[in-house]
Amino acid sequence: MRESFGTARATRALATAALIASAGCSAGSSGAASAAGAHSPNTPPATFAAASARPDESLPARPTLPTTGARTPLADLLVLRGPGGSTVVDSATGRTRTSAAGAIPAPDGATLIRAAGGTLSAVDSRDGSTRDLGTATPPLVPAVTTSDGRRVALAEPAAAPAADGYIAPGRQTSRIAVTGGSGSPTVFELAGNYQPEAFSIDGRLLFLIEYLPPAAPNRYRVRQLDLATGTVNGVLGPQKQLLEEEMRGIGRMQLLDERRSVLYTLYRTMGSDRAFVHTLHLDGLWAHCIVLPPEFGRGGADTAIAIGPTGTLYAWDGSHMSVVDAEQLSVRRTVPIGSGGPASSVAVAVGADGTVVTVTGATVTELRPSSLEAMPSWSLPDPAAQIALSADGKSLYAVNPTSPTSPTYIATLDRDSHATLGRFAVPDGNDWISAVLPKT
Repeated sequence: MRESFGTARATRALATAALIASAGCSAGSSGAASAAGAHSPNTPPATFAAASARPDESLPARPTLPTTGARTPLADLLVLRGPGGSTVVDSATGRTRTSAAGAIPAPDGATLIRAAGGTLSAVDSRDGSTRDLGTATPPLVPAVTTSDGRRVALAEPAAAPAADGYIAPGRQTSRIAVTGGSGSPTVFELAGNYQPEAFSIDGRLLFLIEYLPPAAPNRYRVRQLDLATGTVNGVLGPQKQLLEEEMRGIGRMQLLDERRSVLYTLYRTMGSDRAFVHTLHLDGLWAHCIVLPPEFGRGGADTAIAIGPTGTLYAWDGSHMSVVDAEQLSVRRTVPIGSGGPASSVAVAVGADGTVVTVTGATVTELRPSSLEAMPSWSLPDPAAQIALSADGKSLYAVNPTSPTSPTYIATLDRDSHATLGRFAVPDGNDWISAVLPKT
């Protein structure tokens, strides 16, 4: 039986407001520390309000796949993130259930963290109810949060996009506030250009990306902030060696494996086709980079990653699937899939039974567990920038980006009949599926 791919946090390119700037490893490095962090939203926090529904009929007519014998899908709640903040949408109707401007979702998607009116609060993704998390520190905005949404790091919003040739906006000092769930946050004034990345599982450390040089950054490294002392230190490798390498790279996608407390980032070295997966262990407190084979991502192909039910990481570029052993921190194998050239749009998800679902443009190909044998391909109505599986594993959600004739929309398709079961326009410009919640 097909199941969902579970919850995972993912981010895309800044150009689509879901891309991250990431730290990475130099080509040929086998264990340099690196990580990627989502930038703080550029839009200021605003008052919580439910957004209006975006009915399917607002979209222009498009060709759809055959619907003969199509079933009625079970409805999920899709937690979406983008430049507008976070929105929770009913997958069956496209209606907005909860919306919070400038908010970020917790890793499991069950909670949205927002700062508005001087108050930091947690918004329940299912019913919109709020819980006070203490005092906000304007103009700082939520940047990262723990899985339970009780600890939040806030950072300065970017005043402007990074200038050409630089990886982040320049600043000489950084102000970061951390709340423990109530009262006033602890404010850290740091010399240098820092961005929050993730909390350690024990809550004692906040991992940071440090951009270098601060005023005109073209490289970066991973650091950790001791929340008790306020000191910034380096990070360790798996063998507890101190890692101090400075890196250059562009983040492509980021996923959190909550069961194993590992944050993965797929990135490409600047000016190169080489791709890497960075692992940041939030419990073991170490970092490591896994170099993908030279053929992966060649020719500027788009790339994506997904986590399997046993913790295996799959990296996809439209013609190669690299299988990464999360325990051994190495590439187990790379399998050629299909014969196409570099793809401009790819996506991947993994079912609970281990089936790997890949998308290249508008072509869907499912790979059998373990063997990665390709099953017969089928087509989406339009090319997809991201996919996710429904909570019951029977449906595929495809995010179809904006085109000259249509706004971004999400289509629901049946994985057995390949029928299009429905579609709706993405609300508020939030076009990245951060989590799929069963509707209860």
